Amino acid sequence: MATFAPGDEVNMLSTISEYYQTLTTGTIFEQWKPLGLVSGINHLGMVNTAPLKDFVKKFFGEHGYELKRKVAFGGVNAANGNYEVFNETLSDEDKINGIMTSSAIPFVFPSQHWTFNNEAFIGIDGGSVWNLNLVSAIQRCKEIVDDESKITIDVIDCFTYKSPDYTDEARKNTIENFLRY
Repeated sequence: MATFAPGDEVNMLSTISEYYQTLTTGTIFEQWKPLGLVSGINHLGMVNTAPLKDFVKKFFGEHGYELKRKVAFGGVNAANGNYEVFNETLSDEDKINGIMTSSAIPFVFPSQHWTFNNEAFIGIDGGSVWNLNLVSAIQRCKEIVDDESKITIDVIDCFTYKSPDYTDEARKNTIENFLRY
């Protein structure tokens, strides 16, 4: 969402909707070779998330690697236990590593190993320490406005029990509802 400028919400929702409709399990992860999950025992996660990294790089590449909104997403440095909040000011490479860290669910998806702030960073999902960090999101918004009633936080629900059929009419209604609030 942050790759789209404020005021470009219709295009944002349409583009993201199109991308999500093309996602498959293979877009997110693949089994390790040669024995799948069994081979995961010898890796840093049970499945290989190289396809997700490729997907994120491709998406960002198509959108100029620019984040046009203030963002806050987190990860934990397993090397020292510190929770780190990432934002749009990161280098292109650190944006990708931060996103991959934010999705590195321990034991399932591999931890991310990179250098961040001149330190070794072994990144795992921030939700392993702080499930939903709205505080950092609100702090980022307060850099723009000083009245909290003017803050809107975008949340994507990835865990809806049953997805509705996603028709053009449903997409139009989603966009209209998003713009209304």
